[in-house]
Amino acid sequence: MADYEYLIAMNLHAKLKEKIVGKIYVTVSDDKLYVRIDSFENLTWDLSIPNFSQIVLNGFSTERIAEDIAIKFKRYVIKKTVNKYMK
Repeated sequence: MADYEYLIAMNLHAKLKEKIVGKIYVTVSDDKLYVRIDSFENLTWDLSIPNFSQIVLNGFSTERIAEDIAIKFKRYVIKKTVNKYMK
């Protein structure tokens, strides 16, 4: 992992910790961003974003990327909990 990839991954991890409760793992490998979130009730969610360097070069900030990830995770949690508790 290059220095900028490490810095971006750590900054993104910090931003996600502000928004999401659970264990968050963020890494960049082979120009892909990998995010794994382990939350309550054994909810595990994985996300892979290809061409990560291109996204950063296009001007997306870690704040914007964190917002997008948080929205996708929120949709996942809602879908899982609604399916569990509602018929």
